[in-house]
Amino acid sequence: MEFLEMVAKAQKGDLRAASLLAKNLGPMVENLCRKYIRQSDYWKDTSQVVFSYFFKQLPGLSFPGKGELVTYLNKLTKNQCLKQLHIDFRYQEKLDLYYCIHADDPVEVEIESLVPDQDIIDLKEMAEKLPDFLRMLVSRIVFEKCPYRELALELNIKEGTLRSHMCRARKILKKINQGKPLSDG
Repeated sequence: MEFLEMVAKAQKGDLRAASLLAKNLGPMVENLCRKYIRQSDYWKDTSQVVFSYFFKQLPGLSFPGKGELVTYLNKLTKNQCLKQLHIDFRYQEKLDLYYCIHADDPVEVEIESLVPDQDIIDLKEMAEKLPDFLRMLVSRIVFEKCPYRELALELNIKEGTLRSHMCRARKILKKINQGKPLSDG
């Protein structure tokens, strides 16, 4: 089936033609999404959003040739990628603001509350199962009572990033405490 014929049939609702069209244009959209967005989950989701929008708009669009359709799809993909990056950036800004506002909240209590019936020695044993970097963070913040700001300056990272690492450590500790196998996620 010729490309423009495939587009015309897809515009009329032919699912086979739409599937072939997605198969032809998919690698181009995915490669463009990968250029903008590094995390695989996000670029895959973004490419799906692009195709979803594209196929909703397809019946009302007219393209004199393949080049115009590809140009339209490129612009659509770039705009969706930029939109996703903007959302991620705004989320990180909000996260950093939240951590600045709640900088003095005691995280030690949160971690120790994961093991309410166990003493601090058991928490240390559980912390030994953490990856090296997270183990060091838990040790410094929980056991040595090092303030977030001080440790963030020492490690030359943002305080929000440090708190994100601690959140990850808490999740892993919770899994360890519940006897679940360790997996990253």
